[in-house]
This record gives sequence, structure tokens and C-alpha cells, in this order.
Amino acid sequence: MDRFNGLDVPESLRDVLEPATLALVVYDMQVGILAQIARGHEVLHNVGRLLAAARQRRVRTVFMRHYFMPTELAGVFQLRQAKTWQGKGHAADTRPLISRGSSGFQLAEGLEPQSTEAVVVGEIQPAEQIPVVVVPTAADHMCAVDRERQNAEADERGSRLARVGS
Repeated sequence: MDRFNGLDVPESLRDVLEPATLALVVYDMQVGILAQIARGHEVLHNVGRLLAAARQRRVRTVFMRHYFMPTELAGVFQLRQAKTWQGKGHAADTRPLISRGSSGFQLAEGLEPQSTEAVVVGEIQPAEQIPVVVVPTAADHMCAVDRERQNAEADERGSRLARVGS
């Protein structure tokens, strides 16, 4: 491991995969997402294997899932995506791809978070088109952080993230 300016700079895969400084982010492994992937069952199997290995090594794990705003509140990004994915010519003919609380919103079977793992829920904001992550804390306070700022803060802390899923 190289050190510079108070930061650990990994030089090998072994340096990066240190459980004490690693987080596994299981991203978009929802029923509604996997249903759109041709070989979703293979993706789910591989993510399950990676999750089991991370749990065995006590790697901090965070599950991220998202939902879409109701069509009437949707912004440009969500409407264009819905038109493309649903093969519709007009935005008014679309429906939310994944509604909060729907079966598609649920994490895939076999990926049930443990009590020591976090689940982060995000939504696409209609006005600014910024994905927002909502994190419930132990005191049930809510804090919203846009992904760009979250990544910048992680970079400042020297966090190492392994993204899995979509």
C-alpha cells in the first residue's frame, strides 16, 4: 500500500479488498430490474455468491433500490426511459417502471438484507432529475444526499466501493 497526502493508495487487488475499508454496494437487484435482463437469473446467482463471500468476511454491505415517480410527476429522464422501455410513442401512454411498494420494487429472492446491512431507497426527482438517496438512521431521521455528493464524500474519506448489479 502506498501512502500519499494522508491517503492509502492501493497497489494491488489485495489492498483494495481489505474488509475493514471495503463496502459492497448491491445496486438495483430488484425483481422489476432483473425481469428486464435476458439472463437475470445468472446475474442473481453471481451476486448471491459475491454477497455470501462478503458476509463471510464481514464486509459492510449496503443494498440500493429505487422506484419511479408517478407518471404525472415524472421528469424528462423518467418519461424518455419509460417510452423506450415500454415501446410507447407518447409519454402520456407510459406508466411508472417500478412503483414504490410494488412487487418489482422488492429485492430479489435470496438477497434479503441482514440486520447489520443497510437498505437505501432512491427516487428520481421530477424537477431537477437528480437521483436522491434516502437513508433512515437508527433514530429514524431521514437524510437525502444526491449520488454525486455522496461519491465525492466517499472519495474524500478514501472509501473503496465495489458496485454490483445493473
